[in-house]
Amino acid sequence: MANLNRHLTISEVEIYPLKPKGGLIGFASFLIEDSFYVGGVGIHTKPSGEIRLVYPTKTLPNGKELPLCHPINQAVGASVEQAVAQKLSTLAGSILDTRSGKIKSGRFS
Repeated sequence: MANLNRHLTISEVEIYPLKPKGGLIGFASFLIEDSFYVGGVGIHTKPSGEIRLVYPTKTLPNGKELPLCHPINQAVGASVEQAVAQKLSTLAGSILDTRSGKIKSGRFS
């Protein structure tokens, strides 16, 4: 069994910005331990300015949502959130159109 308390390596973080709507500002994808790809993770802003990640789900015919992937503990969630936040911070200048103040569309890695 893997040691779930150790620090995970989160790499290849890519950000797909959107026009902000209802707090959703984009989507992220990343690799865990250079072995497991995770995509379709929603990036939302909190009123405090921090980000909140929402992991993908599958909606069943009966309306129930089935989680496809998500961190199983706070430490793993914090590692992912930190990597995504760091990438957002790094890309802030290239994502934001300084003339219009709007978020550019496209893929940023």
